[in-house]
Amino acid sequence: MERSKENWDAQGKWLAHRKEMERLEAEAGISVAVREAGNYTLCPSFSEAPEGTAQYKEEKERFDREYDESVNRTRDALLLHAYFSVQDVELRKRLICAHRQKNSLWSNTYRLNAIDARNDLNNAQKSGRYWPFYAAAIGVGIVLFGYYIAGEIGAICGIVLAYFEGRFIEAESKRITENRVEYSRHELEERAILQGKPRRPPVVFSEGRVQW
Repeated sequence: MERSKENWDAQGKWLAHRKEMERLEAEAGISVAVREAGNYTLCPSFSEAPEGTAQYKEEKERFDREYDESVNRTRDALLLHAYFSVQDVELRKRLICAHRQKNSLWSNTYRLNAIDARNDLNNAQKSGRYWPFYAAAIGVGIVLFGYYIAGEIGAICGIVLAYFEGRFIEAESKRITENRVEYSRHELEERAILQGKPRRPPVVFSEGRVQW
């Protein structure tokens, strides 16, 4: 995916802020606890039905939904415990404010990634329209070159060669365009899914509801 300048700037701000958060967490002595909260997972076991069946698909979708909710709740609880274990109130305030800002920056990068993915898809869909002009230019060049080398006989041979070259370029351009469109569409779908369920902070970290 080709990122816009705005997206690159947002990514830079996000990375800089993440480093600042890591510094604050290290200062508070909770780096390990925060890392363990972020890495918390469950053993994925959701269905005994044969893979590919309708039952398998249904149970997997339900498991994925419930798994995400369960894991995120537990991660939030562990993160909450880590932050409120910090005895220095001022440092705790800075950590929680930084966490709120991190999620805001994170959501913005999701939004910009989705926009860039859609722009990539639009560009991919438009890219095929220029290939006929390219094929025509190549064909004219072949005919002129044939005429220059062998006169009318060369021009006739150039026409035949240009025809097959044009068909090859047409097929190749169609293949490239279809692959690019398919890749861009997949990227857009992935970004839309991620944008739809970004990681959110615990409610207690929300503006106006923080209990210091």
